[in-house]
Amino acid sequence: MTTQPLALIQSTSGQALLAQMYGQQQLEEQTARYTQLNESFEQYFGVQEGSKLFSAAGRSEIGGNHWIITMVRVLAGSITLDTIAVLR
Repeated sequence: MTTQPLALIQSTSGQALLAQMYGQQQLEEQTARYTQLNESFEQYFGVQEGSKLFSAAGRSEIGGNHWIITMVRVLAGSITLDTIAVLR
């Protein structure tokens, strides 16, 4: 049975989105990554109607700690990693 996330990953618009997010040179690797994630999700939870894919961009605090109350300065930077998830 084809699930929504898997159909999206394999669709033309899904492939275009992955290429936009990661670059054309990473398309095959990222397609495999999202496909494996979806397969693992289905292995543990079964096929879930309405499940969705998410990606959170990477960020790292290089120095300092971010607490609004203490007004501490933070040196943060983006990294080329992200966290992906399937949620239902």
